Amino acid sequence: MSIKKIGILCDERLDFFEYNLFKEIMNIKNIELLFIVCDPQKNRNSFTKKAADFILRCEHKILSYFFEELKPFLKSYDISELSKTPATLRKVSDIDLLLILNPAVSLDKKTIDTPKDGIVRVFFNKYRHIQKYPIAFWEIYERKSSIGFCIEHISKNINRVLLNANLTTQRTITQTRIRVQKESSFYIKKILSDYAKKEFFEKKDDPKVFSLMQQESPKLFHLIGYILKTCVLFTDVAFKRLVLKKYTRFSVAFLKSDWQDAKLYEAKEIKPPPFHFYADPFVWTRDNKTVCFVEDYDYKQNSACISAVEIYEDDSYKIVGEVIKEPFHLSFPFLFEYEKDLYMIVESSADKSIRLYKCINFPTKWRFEKYLMQNVKTADTMVFEHENRWWMLTNMSTPSNDDQAAALFAFYSDSPLSQKWTPHEKNPVVFDSDCGRNAGLLFSENKEIFRVRQRQKFNIYGAAFSIAKILKLSPKDYEEKEISSIQPDFFLKLKATHHMHSNNDITVVDFMRLLRLNP
Repeated sequence: MSIKKIGILCDERLDFFEYNLFKEIMNIKNIELLFIVCDPQKNRNSFTKKAADFILRCEHKILSYFFEELKPFLKSYDISELSKTPATLRKVSDIDLLLILNPAVSLDKKTIDTPKDGIVRVFFNKYRHIQKYPIAFWEIYERKSSIGFCIEHISKNINRVLLNANLTTQRTITQTRIRVQKESSFYIKKILSDYAKKEFFEKKDDPKVFSLMQQESPKLFHLIGYILKTCVLFTDVAFKRLVLKKYTRFSVAFLKSDWQDAKLYEAKEIKPPPFHFYADPFVWTRDNKTVCFVEDYDYKQNSACISAVEIYEDDSYKIVGEVIKEPFHLSFPFLFEYEKDLYMIVESSADKSIRLYKCINFPTKWRFEKYLMQNVKTADTMVFEHENRWWMLTNMSTPSNDDQAAALFAFYSDSPLSQKWTPHEKNPVVFDSDCGRNAGLLFSENKEIFRVRQRQKFNIYGAAFSIAKILKLSPKDYEEKEISSIQPDFFLKLKATHHMHSNNDITVVDFMRLLRLNP
């Protein structure tokens, strides 16, 4: 197999992610790297640029004091640590592929046509704008719910999107930038690794026509505005937590109705015990009992188990208590039947596994049955049967990132108890924090499948949810269409709602308020 020569267009100084990404690419078999130093950007040494650098350094140092794992990301490196003889932009005629991590670099037709297999270019925003320094500034300044990254391939002036993703924003530029660069680095390396194994550059998407907008460079008053907004945000968080003693507290409610006819404002709230919250409800009827299983979070332990609440015909309820407890956090108690037995898959990302439990005595006695997957970072796993296959939909993050709010992965097998699941050809089948994370599974009377999907907002996890009908599901295709969007407005003073389930007789939903932990 021939060696692929890849040119990397970069600056003389590399940030932490560029340096480590390039080192990892250099270790990919059948790849040879040529570092191409681009011309200095205009206004690189402008007063505004220096002010932005200073603000970000200060922000990073402050955050590193509270989050020690952030410290390494402030480092930068000279390109000479990777290559003693970097080339100039004029020497690209003998490379196979050109990689560009800075879309602000202007490309003339000669540069586009020179590499044999074209150019791979990366954008770090949601709308494929040519971003100005720094990455993630406008997303945080404008309080956007997500930040995107797009990896595209350009060849003979034809653009093809290889991957388009949207991730949740964090409270600061530093945290958001680290998140998006961590995630994108994994997929850039994967795309180049796949390319190195082939004699051509694989094109998975149809050609598209794009309009590239130039983002406005932040001015000094924008930078000052960012400082003020960030100070207000953290002051508000601290005041509510330390002075008012208020926390984000989820609760669960139920109503006797099919989900398609549910009037959520008529639901009856289940009051969690003091210093606990309930979330992620799933309802099941078995042995003449109707039980709602929930994530039972204990603020004192900073962890959760699975608890049960029995619902009676007269709309009263009884808290049964803990039914599955492990030394690590559990949530999202997804239920399904197989060969007349009842099973539960719990979210156990803290254990880096997908765990399966079997019901021995409904609803209180469950036995750990097996691992469906191990050494994976997944959340909110659901399994169901469709067209003679068992499907698994789960939210999975890359090994270096803990963001499980965006990427939805599909797998299939001949049995829900299998430990061998085949990945979908288009994984991730959804990569968007506005609709990627699972929030429940619903069925119509004629067995149509509907996925409930979390929607994130700036500084609010699980702010709302939508319901989408799954239109296509096969080893090669996945398609869903939104049919409904639910906002946290069915009770008073709600801040968020992020889950729904129904057994077609009773519908359960969760919601969040800012409350004190005591009754």
